[in-house]
Amino acid sequence: SFDVQKTEDGHYDVYRDKQRLMQISMRTDNPNNIDAVTYYDSLKRVIEVDWWDPRGYRSLQQLYDRQGKVRAERVFNDKGRMFYETFHFGKQYDEIDNSLYRIQGFNGNDWEFDGFKNMVQFFLDELVKRDHEQGVNDIFVSDASLELSWPILQMHERAFKTMQLHSNHTNDPVETQHSGLNYNYEYALNNFTKWQGMIAPTATQAHNVERRFGDKPRTYVI
Repeated sequence: SFDVQKTEDGHYDVYRDKQRLMQISMRTDNPNNIDAVTYYDSLKRVIEVDWWDPRGYRSLQQLYDRQGKVRAERVFNDKGRMFYETFHFGKQYDEIDNSLYRIQGFNGNDWEFDGFKNMVQFFLDELVKRDHEQGVNDIFVSDASLELSWPILQMHERAFKTMQLHSNHTNDPVETQHSGLNYNYEYALNNFTKWQGMIAPTATQAHNVERRFGDKPRTYVI
């Protein structure tokens, strides 16, 4: 049998034979609804955490290794069907990174991607396809250039693509014509003519961009 004990902070620990099997964490904004369920092994290590959507169903499952690191994540819809899965792997001294992304049952097929950027490219292309069928033309703004510029520029579908500059685009803010490029914008600016527009926060920066890279595409000040 199970022994359920309520903790001082309003959560619930579940024991069997004095061993804690799980902790049920309740939502702070609604103490009657589950926020997460954490599962433990016989050595008291976390092996799984299930996160619950506020609407009342498990939406995310995280599986842990013996070192306490997330190795796999699965996302579920409100019918309990898994539609997204990703794995985190790295060698002993390497930084843990996502090694595989999987989307299941999309348009009747399962899709696998070996990197986040490839998955984003696929997502954006599918979004544009759907919108074109509805007579909608898309405009994309690359607000996180380091992560999003590559998938946007590698898209197969036609869309109006712009890139937002948030800070200095060169390493030297004074010598803007020959200085090395800020690594966050390096790929985007080295492919300047593939964009339909650039966005700069000041007229001075827009002028410096056009002096160095030209006025096609146009650099907008916003």
